[in-house]
Amino acid sequence: MCKGGGWKLSRSHSLFIISIACMMILFSLFGLLDAYWPHVGPIGNGPNYKKIWFQFSLQMLSAICFLVLGIHGYVKQRNEKKPPPGE
Repeated sequence: MCKGGGWKLSRSHSLFIISIACMMILFSLFGLLDAYWPHVGPIGNGPNYKKIWFQFSLQMLSAICFLVLGIHGYVKQRNEKKPPPGE
């Protein structure tokens, strides 16, 4: 823990979180594409659109939260290494 009660993310951790968030976004888009892709043969009662969009929105929300966390950690870590102006 660092001063102020927050957790410090290193550059490698921030980049790892950003890459995981991008993969989560891609997987949620592929899941949505697969849900609407026409299937061959009997498919039962058809797709449950509420379930599809609920899962998609929940996955995108969590991916966006991870992306914001990773970007925030990366920017904060990058700004710590820069000396303040005038010094």
